[in-house]
Amino acid sequence: MSGQEISSRIEREVVDFSMSLIPFGSMDVRVLLQTALDAGKDGDWAAEKILEFVDDTGTRMEDVDPNFVVYDALLQEARGDIEAATGTDILNDLNEEVTVCGNYMCTTLDYTEKARSETLAVIAKIPEGERTNVVRWLVEELS
Repeated sequence: MSGQEISSRIEREVVDFSMSLIPFGSMDVRVLLQTALDAGKDGDWAAEKILEFVDDTGTRMEDVDPNFVVYDALLQEARGDIEAATGTDILNDLNEEVTVCGNYMCTTLDYTEKARSETLAVIAKIPEGERTNVVRWLVEELS
């Protein structure tokens, strides 16, 4: 085998090895990593949130929807950032709230038009230059 063939084989074996240990589909992993990156986070952050979820809930890893965990962690962080900046808790103080609809790689935020407009109105009180990455992510998701 040439050096290139060995390198290519090792790459395939690393993927196969990882997928044997990680109970999530490769597309689920790609989508959750894209979501994390879109919010200014990374793979280590996503893995930490998933492991925390497993520990906190006693859920078996193979029963976890990793995309739900990432979305929910981002929504909760944005919630905290928004409350710190405005004094409004977007999940308790508004008439309707934005929630996470988990469905693995198809996970998304779930909201009514009223929840969307109320949440965006609260965020609008934060100058754009003072918004955190996760708040910007939330705005993008709601737009």
